[in-house]
Amino acid sequence: MSQIRYNILKDKEVIIAQKRAYRPNNFLDKEDKKEHCSPFTYGNEHLTPPEIFALRDSGECNSPNWRVRVVPNLYNAVDIESDHRGFRDGFFEGYGGFGAHEVVIETPKREHKIEEFSQKEIADILLAYQIRLNDLSREDRIKHISIFKNHGKNSGASIDHPHSQIIGLPHIPKNIRDEIGIQKEYFLKHKRRLLDDIISEESREKKRVLFEGDNFFVYCPYASLFPFEVHIVAKNSFSSLFVADSFTIDELAMSLKKIFFGYSKIDRDISFNIAYKLMPINHDLDRDEIKSTRFYIELTPRIYNLAGFEIGFGEMINPIQPEIAATFLRKEILG
Repeated sequence: MSQIRYNILKDKEVIIAQKRAYRPNNFLDKEDKKEHCSPFTYGNEHLTPPEIFALRDSGECNSPNWRVRVVPNLYNAVDIESDHRGFRDGFFEGYGGFGAHEVVIETPKREHKIEEFSQKEIADILLAYQIRLNDLSREDRIKHISIFKNHGKNSGASIDHPHSQIIGLPHIPKNIRDEIGIQKEYFLKHKRRLLDDIISEESREKKRVLFEGDNFFVYCPYASLFPFEVHIVAKNSFSSLFVADSFTIDELAMSLKKIFFGYSKIDRDISFNIAYKLMPINHDLDRDEIKSTRFYIELTPRIYNLAGFEIGFGEMINPIQPEIAATFLRKEILG
């Protein structure tokens, strides 16, 4: 059983999940990959836990003809059936590993390259996220839902079939707590949203802007933590995918498609992570916390491995100027 332990020195929770040690590693050599069978392809639905949700053109539950399929993570970090009660372990403290951990199988095609996804295929994935967000939010013990994608062998992915993950937690992760606090403090001081002012300044300088649409602004941050890091920020004041209509989802899908294409020009086998930064749920946020925040997405290529300074001291070293990264990506995306 998982546990969620509190690290008093770092002021953050740590999930101790023994099942995760037994995840499959599908990044095999070329000869092995020819023999390997993905549990996420058509006809192998019996190799996964029973589906929670699917977008399918026809057929019954747990049968082929699906476009996107959501199943419980077999190697789950947290468990919806676990007890959430706290415990003391001498000086230390923690609580049961309650939560939800799901896998979003993004396509039945294992060899589908990220840059080959159509806008419609990406929109279907976003729609699946939205439906699962709304369903998981009905569990009032869940306080935050994390959506993330690990793509490529340097990203932490343990299987090469295109997929992403959803984790619902009974606490708000420290990074989210810190970002909410920073944005609230800025809002109280300036009476403006921090992300609004970042968009305004990036628009004025134009050096790091990739493109923008009616609902989203896309750029490489001034102090990017990773080479070719990209942020997609909602221009309208909604805090999550909960309320995005079909037009907004389509625009976000097109934005992601453009970035995936640009990343493929850096390296055909590029590794990267995507984090969808959503507001907490089932939690009493104050009015200023709600007014000061915006939904945004972080895309962070993993071109270089983290080393001792980054891991030990928490400060990143980025060898590529964001202005150079933006110029390259703009050229590849916009021509």
